[in-house]
Amino acid sequence: RPGTTANFIKLARPTVGDVAFSGHNLVWKAPSNINTAVYTPTYEVYYPSGIVYNGEKNGTSMDVSELEGGKSYTFLIKAIGNGTNYINSEKSEPITIYKLASPEVRRDKPVYIWDSVSGAVSYAVYVDGKLEATYTHQTGKTYEFKPAFKDLKPHTVEVLAIGDNGYSTLDSKPTVII
Repeated sequence: RPGTTANFIKLARPTVGDVAFSGHNLVWKAPSNINTAVYTPTYEVYYPSGIVYNGEKNGTSMDVSELEGGKSYTFLIKAIGNGTNYINSEKSEPITIYKLASPEVRRDKPVYIWDSVSGAVSYAVYVDGKLEATYTHQTGKTYEFKPAFKDLKPHTVEVLAIGDNGYSTLDSKPTVII
């Protein structure tokens, strides 16, 4: 009596391209040996301690905007097979990123002032959601922004420390002053 042999394919480890982060998303590449017309895997994202971060994910990116600034984070990613054609991958190589601290903005009417943030490449200043100014980072510098408000209504000013476009630092959360 002939037997049936199943041909399982072990998924290759997910990899990271030249950029590990885009905006506030961790980004990775799907396993190289998968036919997505047959199966699109889900993923588990781990801290090295083995704890799953934010559960199982569909797609090849994950929002990490809620991470606390001023700290490094290391992630591992595992592709999950379907149990019929594909079996789970091994965990990826570690992906480490530094989340910038938010600038500590103080107001000395009418000027907004902040000190440089370690690891920042630049700073962006938004007034009422519109980009109004950018500054190139200089270590040890104190920055000043004086908005040209045209009316007396309350305005929202946000200052954001900008990283290196996802290579090793992730943008800060904005500091908001109303």
